[in-house]
Amino acid sequence: MRFRFAALSLLVATAYAVSGAFAEQRPNLTGTWKLNLDQSKLSDGKPITYYTEFVQEIEHRDPSLRIVEKIKAPGSDRTVTWNLTTDGKETDADVSGSPGKISATWEGNQLVTRIAAENWKVVRTYTMGPDGKSITAAWVLEQEGDSVRATELWERQ
Repeated sequence: MRFRFAALSLLVATAYAVSGAFAEQRPNLTGTWKLNLDQSKLSDGKPITYYTEFVQEIEHRDPSLRIVEKIKAPGSDRTVTWNLTTDGKETDADVSGSPGKISATWEGNQLVTRIAAENWKVVRTYTMGPDGKSITAAWVLEQEGDSVRATELWERQ
């Protein structure tokens, strides 16, 4: 009986320690991040030409996440603010003047955001660099049966 209790206690302690280790792997994304347009590419290797400058200001106090996007693009500049949580809960969002939904979840140490409006959706996976000074974001845009993929490099400012 004593052996079973000790084995069960060890198993519970190990599970607790492992779950704590996984929780610690989740990076804090707080900071100002600028898209490196030279290092960011579409899946076919072409540059991302949608923007002339793109900055994200992130406030991250898990599970609370606020992303302010400051986008400069040919013919238009805009600022978009996303207030969400990392528990997967969908939040109503204004997506370029159309009603949409946004959510965020953790997949291991990667943050995954999902933004969807009437005819399209974007799934972006953020991975913090080992030095904490960069984020690689891979995204997929699906719109009316077509999809576009890209990899972005964000640098801490």
